[in-house]
Amino acid sequence: MRTDTVQIFYRSSQDNGVNWQLEKNLSNGFSADYQTIAAIGRNVHVAWRDYRFNQQWHIGYRYSHDIGQTWSNDTVLNDLWQQEGPSIAVAGTKVHLIWNDNRDGNWEIYYKRNPTGSGIEENRNSLSALRSSLEVYPNPARTFLTIRYPYSTDRVKVFDISGKIVREILCSTQNDKSVRIPLDGIKSGIYFIQVDNFTHKFIITE
Repeated sequence: MRTDTVQIFYRSSQDNGVNWQLEKNLSNGFSADYQTIAAIGRNVHVAWRDYRFNQQWHIGYRYSHDIGQTWSNDTVLNDLWQQEGPSIAVAGTKVHLIWNDNRDGNWEIYYKRNPTGSGIEENRNSLSALRSSLEVYPNPARTFLTIRYPYSTDRVKVFDISGKIVREILCSTQNDKSVRIPLDGIKSGIYFIQVDNFTHKFIITE
């Protein structure tokens, strides 16, 4: 730990470790640890546990398409729930990531992938902007749920905690940026509403 916080540093060698290139700080000054790395061809993918939002740990990620010479902007995959223990793997063009997540009140294993190998798909900035303007109410809900979102979308999905889709609503292509979702036939419990790449937890009560 050469600074006040633990950081993720990267160096590469092109000659089996005889010579090393200059190091780069991948975590940009934020506390980070439990790093994991995977590479295939010229592509290098790094994920870690990152502590920069809401006084909780989340999963940070960066990738390089030129053997570590340049790197993508760092991405926090989701800053809503506490996340731990990332592990990343690459197979062909696909990137796979798993981690521990307590969004349901207990620690479970979650999985995300990118089929193109060009970086994990979620973007923290766009998610944060959407989260600040997305409205989900009432929560808890009983008979219906209203969603208001900042831009037009073609569909809204409701998932149970196992990831099964229990309701899917096709939205108007007009400028009406809200939808009312009936909850009849859905049992009480914890559910997730998905608008594009953003997921919001809500509760259905009896």
